[in-house]
Amino acid sequence: MEKSDDWVAYTLNQAIESNPGTNWNYNSGASQLLSQIVKETTGENIDRHGESTLFKKLNFKDYFWKSTPTGLPDTEGGLYLRAEDLAKIGLLYLQDGIWNTERILPENWTKEALYPHAKDIYQDGGKEAYGYQWWLTADDPPLAVGLGYGNQILVIIPEKNIVGIVYAWNVFDNDAKYIFRDFADLLIQM
Repeated sequence: MEKSDDWVAYTLNQAIESNPGTNWNYNSGASQLLSQIVKETTGENIDRHGESTLFKKLNFKDYFWKSTPTGLPDTEGGLYLRAEDLAKIGLLYLQDGIWNTERILPENWTKEALYPHAKDIYQDGGKEAYGYQWWLTADDPPLAVGLGYGNQILVIIPEKNIVGIVYAWNVFDNDAKYIFRDFADLLIQM
C-alpha cells in the first residue's frame, strides 16, 4: 500500500477474500480508509478536524501527522505525538470522553470503541478481541491497547484507572524484543 500513489484506491481495489463478518485480519488499509471517510463526512482532512475537535482541547503540543502521496493524513501509522499527549488519549478514554468537565467524545463512544466487535483473535500467543482501533486482551482485568508503529504502546486498564505508555522507536531491520506482554504484566500487578 505504502508503495502506491493512492493508498485509499489501493485498499479499495484489493480482492475480497471472504464474506464480510466471516474472517478477521488486521488491515492497515482499513485504518487508512478512516482518513478518507472523515474527509467525506466533515469536509476537512482528519488532521485539521482533529486539531479543532481534540488536539486543542487536550492541549497537544508539537505533534506531526505524515501525509500520503495524495495529501491525506496517514491514519494507518503516521501520527507522531509526545508521550504526554499519547497518555492524554488514554485518560480521555478512562474519563468516558470527558476532559476538564467538557464532553469531547460522543456519549457512549468509549464503551462502543472498547467493545469486542471482533472476538477470539489470536495475536502474540494470546486470545484477544478488537474494538474500534483498540486491541482488547483476555487478561484479568482486561486491557485496552493501542499498538503503534515502532513499538509505541498505549494501555488503559479501566477497572484499575490506569494509563500506561511505551514511547519507543523500534524501526530497525533487526529483530527486537516485543515488549508489550512484559509491560502489560507489570501494569496488571499495580
